[in-house]
Formats: sequence, structure tokens, C-alpha cells
Amino acid sequence: QMCIRDRIVTVLDQTGNPISPVRVQVFPGKLTPDSEVEPVSPPSPRTDGFIGFVTDSSGVVKVDLVNGDYSVVASPDLDSGNIRQSFLIVKSVSAPGQTTLFANRTVPVTVSAIGIDRHAGFLEPLIAARVYFRAGKRAVGYIGNLNNDGQLLTSISSGNYHIITVSYTHLTLP
Repeated sequence: QMCIRDRIVTVLDQTGNPISPVRVQVFPGKLTPDSEVEPVSPPSPRTDGFIGFVTDSSGVVKVDLVNGDYSVVASPDLDSGNIRQSFLIVKSVSAPGQTTLFANRTVPVTVSAIGIDRHAGFLEPLIAARVYFRAGKRAVGYIGNLNNDGQLLTSISSGNYHIITVSYTHLTLP
């Protein structure tokens, strides 16, 4: 018989204040960048298509889980327009129980990217490209956009990731 238990996840900043809105995905087992495992779905699908949970104003999400080991991935819900921080927190947890994810237990990272300007044919910084740190193939991991110098200063949990940048400014349409 499977027992469904609550897993309460709280996300706090460097000063212990709640961070919201934060996207939280929970994956069964240990996550690796090549993992194809699907995240735990919320009770009802989200309208934005995100498979996961978003913290409330107290920085908390509650997830119903079967007893076991999980990987929790948290990143800012930047598409909401209500948060400006850039971070990715990944933590292994067991259910049932409570977990607090601290943004200050991450490592500062500067992401830099350049691309070829298709019209001029030379390298230049990628501007406004979306940056993703993927702890697994189904983890969203959207952490921010590159600035006008093609850089993003962020904080990431130590670990292995697939890093993806997506730029629409360098596409040429037929």
C-alpha cells in the first residue's frame, strides 16, 4: 500500500526572507543532466504548461508524494514579471518531511555567450538570450536573460547541468 505524504518546500533568500514566486519541480530519485524522468505533476494542470509548483508569498509549496527519495529543483518564476533574482537550487530530499532551500548555499556563476551576427558575419555578445541550467532533461531551469554584454550573473547549486541559451535575435527568416 502506497502512502501519500506531504512534502513542504520553503525557499529563502540570503537573509532568511521568503522568495516568491519560485518554480519548484520535484523528480523521483536522483537527477542527472541526462535523466528523462518526468517531474511530479500538480493536482490540476497549470495554465502556463509548467509541470511543477510555484511558491506562495511565504516562499512555500506543498507537494503530495509517495514515501521515497526525490530531487527538488527551484528557480525564479521569471515569466511572472514579479521576481528579478537569478538562481537555481537543486537538493536531494526524502518524503515525507519539510525542506528549506537556501539561495545562499549556491555558488556564484557568470554565464557569457557570443554568437555570429548573420548579417555582418562576426562574433558578438548574445543579448537578451534566455539561459537554462538543466539538472535533468525535463527540468525547466530558466534562470534569466543575458545582458547587453552577453552575460548573466547567477547563483547555482554545485552539480552537473546541461546549459542552454536561446536567442531569437539571431534567427534569419526566409
